[in-house]
Amino acid sequence: MVSIVKLFPKQHGRSAPLEDKLKVWTHHHLWDIPSATINHNYIFGKTNRQELMILAKGWKSVRTYQTFVEALKTLPNAAQIELATVTEVIRVLQLLRVPLKFKDFQKIEELSRVFHTPHRLKDRNITLNYCAAKDHHFMGRGDLLAIFSSLELPFFVQLTARYKQNEQGIVAFLKSLKWHHEKKLQNVEVSADSEFGTPKVRNQLTNSLHATVHIPNYGRSKNQIELTSEQKTRRKSIERVIGRLETFFSLEHPPFLGSELVSLHTHLCVLCDLLLASFNIFSGNQAHPHSLRGIRG
Repeated sequence: MVSIVKLFPKQHGRSAPLEDKLKVWTHHHLWDIPSATINHNYIFGKTNRQELMILAKGWKSVRTYQTFVEALKTLPNAAQIELATVTEVIRVLQLLRVPLKFKDFQKIEELSRVFHTPHRLKDRNITLNYCAAKDHHFMGRGDLLAIFSSLELPFFVQLTARYKQNEQGIVAFLKSLKWHHEKKLQNVEVSADSEFGTPKVRNQLTNSLHATVHIPNYGRSKNQIELTSEQKTRRKSIERVIGRLETFFSLEHPPFLGSELVSLHTHLCVLCDLLLASFNIFSGNQAHPHSLRGIRG
């Protein structure tokens, strides 16, 4: 690492040593850690990997590492530093006789291939997402799903690039929904989470779909809309439908890679759920759709 340090401009005397920052940078990508924050917690948190890494100086905040990476990208010789770091890591791994499945390492991100092939390298369209309700990071995509709340049955689904939906993606989903099902959407009442409560989404629902909207305002607006208990209960029905689709058909865990095949999987999940509901009706099970019996062969 000493020779690589010479490639950097002189830094402030109180800064953490560049050797330490390079070790943290390497640790982040070699062990394929999802985010800078998690990387920081592994090194300076409860697992305390800083002792194994023999770091001369620790730091309290992840911002120290993030600032280093951001500054590195602006250097005119950033590519040279990155290649030199990767070359040194590979040299050490070869001395340790670590088998390398992948030979041509050029980028720091490619070090994640040393111990396994990350999902994101097999399918480059997926993104790192975070579910606050489960406090869980994961690599994948998202779906937008429309259901009939009275029946608790899905009727339209669309794959999205990210788990966290944005206003533009939701509006595009609603336009597609109208194009496919406009005749079925007469005098409807729409319930959804607050992320659907932005002005553009509300405008699409009221002026284009002519729907009555029961959605809380997005963000911390002072003019929040108070929902009735019935409206809040109706909004929760989407979670039960998603749970059923996951239980029966693994909606959230498609066994395929690539947006086209994953999109096909999500549509097949909806189709299979509707067929399962039809099977239950023909077989005499008149219970609520949430009590559907699976087909056993």
